Amino acid sequence: MKDSGKGPTPFEREVRKRRLIVEILILVFLVLIGIMVNGLVNTAIEAARYAKMTPTPTLTPYVRVTRTPTPTVTLTPTPGPVVMIDPGHGGNDVGAGPEVNADVYEKIITLSIGMKVCQKLQDLGFTVIMTREDDSYVSLKDRRESYNASEAEAFVSIHLDAFDGDNKASGCTVHYCKGRNENSPFLAECLVNGICDSTGARNRGVKNSDYEVLLSPKPSVLIECGFMSSENEYPLLKDEGYQELIAQGIADGLVKFFKKMNGADR
Repeated sequence: MKDSGKGPTPFEREVRKRRLIVEILILVFLVLIGIMVNGLVNTAIEAARYAKMTPTPTLTPYVRVTRTPTPTVTLTPTPGPVVMIDPGHGGNDVGAGPEVNADVYEKIITLSIGMKVCQKLQDLGFTVIMTREDDSYVSLKDRRESYNASEAEAFVSIHLDAFDGDNKASGCTVHYCKGRNENSPFLAECLVNGICDSTGARNRGVKNSDYEVLLSPKPSVLIECGFMSSENEYPLLKDEGYQELIAQGIADGLVKFFKKMNGADR
């Protein structure tokens, strides 16, 4: 049969074109599948290799530790200085007050200050002997003799001053008796400075006096903490807070005195 010489028809060309497109898509799909499979295989291989290289951690069980308590050490305190505190007056001896029409007598304020001094000194380790702890009368001679017979190393008598007709005088003075004990002047200085530093009161210095309670061979002083006759100072002297400041000043002065006596401040 003789060839007519005609090319493919349009229909045939369209069929071939579509077949080619399908074959290309199939090829692309197969290539993608191959890439994905290769990636999964490589990941699996790396995971297996890492598993061999990294050992599985071993968990350490929690162990409760029982601590042995630190033993409590009880220290025996070193006895501090022994001091005699003498709140001035007491009982029927009211001290200053009536002559300046004060509503609280000297004996009440000195006892309050004396008890506060006692507490502060005890907190510091001092041993404190009180000549009186209530509104009782004790003679001046008995106070001095009690001090001489005791183990006390310092005697501090607490008083308040007053000038009848003078309501301006104010401040703190400390008395000692010259020639009785060489350390009394220094004790007096320590106390007047301690009180004035604590309260801000006027410092009237130290004075030589021969009061009965100062006639001792051991260190002895008598403090005039302020003036009952002062219109400005008397309200302070009745105030518990101001009394605390006076007591703190006395305690500070005694600490300084005994440091010097013991050579601790050299």
